[in-house]
Amino acid sequence: MAPQALIIMAPQKYVGILMKLQKHLAYKYKNKEHYKHVLVIPVDAIKKLGWKPGSVLEQKIQNGVLVIKAVENLSTQKRRIGGE
Repeated sequence: MAPQALIIMAPQKYVGILMKLQKHLAYKYKNKEHYKHVLVIPVDAIKKLGWKPGSVLEQKIQNGVLVIKAVENLSTQKRRIGGE
C-alpha cells in the first residue's frame, strides 16, 4: 500500500476537525530552555492513514501548506529525525 499523507492547510475557513499546536519544554541547558512543538492528530485520522506508533513521517512545506506523509522502507542512512 502506498504511503498516506496528512495535509494541513494555512489558516482559512474552518472545514473539519480542529487540531491545536502545543509548545512543550524539551529540556534546559546552561540556563536556556529548549522547546519542541507537538501537533495532536485525532485517532480516527491516524487509523484512516494506517499510521502506527513509531511510523517514520516526512514533512514538507509546499505553497504555505504543511504536508506530512509516512515513509516506507526508509534505510537507516536516509533516516533523519528532527529538523533540517
